[in-house]
Amino acid sequence: MDDSLVNRIRWAAFDRVRAKTAMTAIELAAELQTPLADVEGVLATQSAVGQIELDPGGSVVGSLGLTLSTTKHTLEIDGTELHTWCALDALGIPAASAASGRVITSCGWCGRTLTLAIEAGVPEEDDKMVLWLPSGPCDSDMREQFCSMANLFCGSAHLEQWRTHAGQPQGRALSVPGAADLGRESWRR
Repeated sequence: MDDSLVNRIRWAAFDRVRAKTAMTAIELAAELQTPLADVEGVLATQSAVGQIELDPGGSVVGSLGLTLSTTKHTLEIDGTELHTWCALDALGIPAASAASGRVITSCGWCGRTLTLAIEAGVPEEDDKMVLWLPSGPCDSDMREQFCSMANLFCGSAHLEQWRTHAGQPQGRALSVPGAADLGRESWRR
C-alpha cells in the first residue's frame, strides 16, 4: 500500500473531523483526486487496524486520534468540543497545532475528572499528573492495544495501582509537558 496515499487520506479525514464533519470515501476520492477503489481499500485496511474510524454507513468519523464519537477524552479547541481516542491524542493534537483550549478526561485509576488548560499548544504545569505511554505490542488494533491504555492519572501512585491491577503492562510514564512534546512530534505534518 502506498504510504503517501495512506497519509494523505488520514490527514484529509483528520481535517474534516476537526471541522466536526464526517467524510465519505467518495468525498475523499474527489478531494484527493484519487481512484475511489484505492480510497476504499485504504479505508478498509486502516479501519481494520484501528487507524481510521468508520461509522456504520462507512463514513470516516475518526482519524489520527481525533473522533466525532463520544469518548472519555474531550478536547476543546477554540470553543469547539472534540473527542480523542486517548489522552496522548488530547494533549498532542493541540500541542502540534499550537492551539488553545482544554483537555477534560478522567484518571485511569480512580475516574476523577482531570482538566488541563492549554495555551498556544503548551499545557498548564501540573507536577502530579502523569500519562501512561504503552510500549507493548500494537499489531492488530491500535485503538484497542494502545489507546485503551494511554491515559492520564492523578499521580504516580494511581498509575502504579492501575499497573499492578492491569498486570504490569509495558510502557513508561510521561509528565504532561513530556506528553505534549511527544505530541508535537507525532502530529507534525
